[in-house]
Amino acid sequence: MSARTHTNIHGSTGRGNIYYDKRFDLLWRMSKRNDISEESKRRLKWFDYHSKVSNAALTCRYFGISESCFWKWKKRFDKGGLKALESRSKRPKRFRKPETKSGTIMEIETLRKLFPMYGKEKIKPLIKGNISVSGIGRVIKRHNMFYRIKKKNKGYGWRWGQRQRIKELVLHGKPGEHLILDTIVVFLCSKVFYIKTAIDDVTKIAFAYTYTNNSSRTTVDFLKKLQYLIPYPIQNVHTDNGSEFLGEFHEKLMREGIPHYFSYPHCPKQHASIERFNRTLQEEFLQEGNGFLDIELLNRKLIEWLIEYNFHRPHASLGYKNPLSFFDENFVSFAHQNLLPQPSSMYWTYTKD
Repeated sequence: MSARTHTNIHGSTGRGNIYYDKRFDLLWRMSKRNDISEESKRRLKWFDYHSKVSNAALTCRYFGISESCFWKWKKRFDKGGLKALESRSKRPKRFRKPETKSGTIMEIETLRKLFPMYGKEKIKPLIKGNISVSGIGRVIKRHNMFYRIKKKNKGYGWRWGQRQRIKELVLHGKPGEHLILDTIVVFLCSKVFYIKTAIDDVTKIAFAYTYTNNSSRTTVDFLKKLQYLIPYPIQNVHTDNGSEFLGEFHEKLMREGIPHYFSYPHCPKQHASIERFNRTLQEEFLQEGNGFLDIELLNRKLIEWLIEYNFHRPHASLGYKNPLSFFDENFVSFAHQNLLPQPSSMYWTYTKD
């Protein structure tokens, strides 16, 4: 006996019928025009396939889903259409409410206002309510019980983002256009000394002087000495973000019209020249038995070492010439500019006995 055949719009199909539902053409066009998620489109494929085979078990096997999942979404789809295929929030409708008594909350709030520095561990022994340390922490966070006064930003009128960074400095390889300053902290017995250092990145002429404190006022004094000693004007100053380079020091630079450039925090490579000079000073001066507790004697010996450094010591970066000789040989035409350099005051120091 021959198998019974069935006929539909697709022709003879043998056993069973495959029906064509034109609704899904419209639904697919709507899903492309509207903001429908990929998850909803995947579910739409289930029902599109099911409309053709009219067999839920076959559809579930084909897509690898359970029948309960299929019928759950089929019910939503029949009721709400395409939008019903979007995933719903799994957030519970009812939540567990805090059970902390209002009296305990008021007690915690009072203690936080009186002692804003006290944390949950310190508050625990001071309250009478039956609540854990973690519970106190949750109450503080839930009710925003933060009453500590925030410190104002000390910036002397300008913030981090308003500081001129060294990347903005345009260099032309001229003396004085990139002068770098830094500070070395030296511990000698029970005393602390601050050796302020400076170097010209072009000529490598360097200077240093020792102070007993690290304020911006002493940095101003150091700048005056530096301006007196080097044989050309200072055009730009480059420092790190230390407090000794703010305040009175920054104001003095602004009054004299000298631009002040800052390195980025934690970027010593941006002022590598002064870092290398600091290492040389420590290795060739301090570690050679010149750590004197008398600051006047320390500075006198430091000046003698600086004369040797600037007049005699060969520098690899200068072709094994000393800084003063390098300046005399390479910047003779420097005097024809408006900068008008003068002989370095270090020559005066060098001629003294």
